[in-house]
Amino acid sequence: MNIKFEHVDRWGETVLEYTGDKICTIEQAWDVSIAKWHELQREPVIDGGIRSCGLCMLYFRDDCDECPIRGYTGQVVCEGTPYEEWEEEMQDEYRDAELKAIAGREIEFLEKVRKWWEDGRGGG
Repeated sequence: MNIKFEHVDRWGETVLEYTGDKICTIEQAWDVSIAKWHELQREPVIDGGIRSCGLCMLYFRDDCDECPIRGYTGQVVCEGTPYEEWEEEMQDEYRDAELKAIAGREIEFLEKVRKWWEDGRGGG
Protein backbone atom coordinates (compact mmCIF):
# COMPACT_ATOMS: atom_id res chain seq x y z
CA MET A 1 0.00 0.00 0.00
CA ASN A 2 1.27 3.45 -0.93
CA ILE A 3 0.93 5.75 2.11
CA LYS A 4 1.46 9.34 1.07
CA PHE A 5 0.70 12.75 2.56
CA GLU A 6 0.90 16.20 1.06
CA HIS A 7 1.07 19.61 2.61
CA VAL A 8 -1.62 21.62 0.84
CA ASP A 9 -2.69 25.23 1.09
CA ARG A 10 -6.16 25.61 2.55
CA TRP A 11 -7.49 28.96 3.67
CA GLY A 12 -3.97 30.41 3.62
CA GLU A 13 -2.62 27.71 5.95
CA THR A 14 -0.56 24.59 5.35
CA VAL A 15 -2.68 21.51 6.03
CA LEU A 16 -1.73 17.83 6.00
CA GLU A 17 -3.85 15.66 3.70
CA TYR A 18 -3.64 11.98 2.81
CA THR A 19 -3.08 11.38 -0.91
CA GLY A 20 -2.08 7.72 -0.94
CA ASP A 21 -3.96 4.60 -1.92
CA LYS A 22 -7.59 4.12 -0.94
CA ILE A 23 -8.04 2.73 2.55
CA CYS A 24 -10.15 -0.42 2.51
CA THR A 25 -9.23 -2.34 5.66
CA ILE A 26 -8.77 -1.63 9.36
CA GLU A 27 -5.11 -2.66 9.07
CA GLN A 28 -4.55 -0.05 6.36
CA ALA A 29 -6.43 2.54 8.42
CA TRP A 30 -4.16 1.88 11.41
CA ASP A 31 -1.05 2.16 9.23
CA VAL A 32 -2.20 5.48 7.73
CA SER A 33 -3.28 6.92 11.09
CA ILE A 34 0.07 6.14 12.70
CA ALA A 35 2.01 7.34 9.65
CA LYS A 36 0.08 10.62 9.81
CA TRP A 37 1.39 11.34 13.29
CA HIS A 38 4.95 10.42 12.31
CA GLU A 39 4.61 12.99 9.51
CA LEU A 40 3.21 15.61 11.90
CA GLN A 41 6.02 14.87 14.37
CA ARG A 42 8.57 15.36 11.60
CA GLU A 43 6.99 18.60 10.40
CA PRO A 44 4.12 20.04 12.45
CA VAL A 45 1.42 21.62 10.29
CA ILE A 46 -2.34 21.88 10.64
CA ASP A 47 -3.87 18.45 10.94
CA GLY A 48 -6.18 17.62 8.05
CA GLY A 49 -8.66 15.86 10.35
CA ILE A 50 -10.72 13.34 8.43
CA ARG A 51 -8.67 14.12 5.31
CA SER A 52 -5.54 12.73 6.92
CA CYS A 53 -6.69 10.09 9.42
CA GLY A 54 -7.10 6.55 8.14
CA LEU A 55 -9.44 5.57 10.98
CA CYS A 56 -11.61 8.63 10.35
CA MET A 57 -11.78 7.76 6.67
CA LEU A 58 -13.40 4.47 7.64
CA TYR A 59 -15.36 5.42 10.75
CA PHE A 60 -16.16 9.15 10.85
CA ARG A 61 -19.90 8.78 10.59
CA ASP A 62 -22.59 7.94 13.09
CA ASP A 63 -20.56 9.53 15.90
CA CYS A 64 -17.53 7.33 15.16
CA ASP A 65 -19.65 4.39 16.31
CA GLU A 66 -17.37 1.57 15.10
CA CYS A 67 -14.03 3.37 15.46
CA PRO A 68 -11.57 1.47 17.66
CA ILE A 69 -10.50 4.74 19.30
CA ARG A 70 -14.07 5.33 20.44
CA GLY A 71 -14.24 1.68 21.53
CA TYR A 72 -11.17 2.24 23.70
CA THR A 73 -11.99 5.68 25.12
CA GLY A 74 -15.78 5.58 25.02
CA GLN A 75 -15.70 9.09 23.53
CA VAL A 76 -16.29 10.50 20.06
CA VAL A 77 -13.98 12.45 17.71
CA CYS A 78 -10.83 11.40 19.58
CA GLU A 79 -11.76 13.10 22.83
CA GLY A 80 -9.70 11.71 25.68
CA THR A 81 -6.63 11.25 23.47
CA PRO A 82 -3.48 13.33 22.87
CA TYR A 83 -5.29 14.70 19.80
CA GLU A 84 -7.15 17.07 22.14
CA GLU A 85 -3.79 18.49 23.28
CA TRP A 86 -2.78 18.92 19.63
CA GLU A 87 -5.92 20.90 18.86
CA GLU A 88 -5.40 23.15 21.89
CA GLU A 89 -1.75 23.79 21.06
CA MET A 90 -2.59 24.60 17.43
CA GLN A 91 -5.09 27.22 18.62
CA ASP A 92 -2.78 28.71 21.23
CA GLU A 93 0.96 29.00 20.75
CA TYR A 94 1.67 26.64 17.83
CA ARG A 95 5.15 25.77 19.18
CA ASP A 96 6.94 23.15 17.10
CA ALA A 97 8.72 21.48 20.03
CA GLU A 98 5.49 21.02 21.96
CA LEU A 99 3.62 19.85 18.86
CA LYS A 100 6.32 17.27 18.15
CA ALA A 101 6.05 15.99 21.73
CA ILE A 102 2.25 15.76 21.46
CA ALA A 103 2.58 13.91 18.14
CA GLY A 104 4.89 11.44 19.89
CA ARG A 105 2.30 10.87 22.60
CA GLU A 106 -0.38 10.34 19.95
CA ILE A 107 1.82 7.74 18.20
CA GLU A 108 2.29 5.89 21.50
CA PHE A 109 -1.44 6.09 22.20
CA LEU A 110 -2.38 4.76 18.74
CA GLU A 111 0.11 1.90 19.01
CA LYS A 112 -1.29 0.96 22.43
CA VAL A 113 -4.89 1.03 21.17
CA ARG A 114 -3.92 -0.91 18.05
CA LYS A 115 -2.40 -3.64 20.21
CA TRP A 116 -5.55 -3.67 22.38
CA TRP A 117 -7.65 -3.94 19.22
CA GLU A 118 -5.52 -6.67 17.63
CA ASP A 119 -5.47 -8.67 20.88
CA GLY A 120 -9.21 -9.03 20.47
CA ARG A 121 -10.41 -6.72 23.20
CA GLY A 122 -11.74 -4.35 20.60
CA GLY A 123 -13.29 -6.93 18.40
CA GLY A 124 -10.58 -6.74 15.75
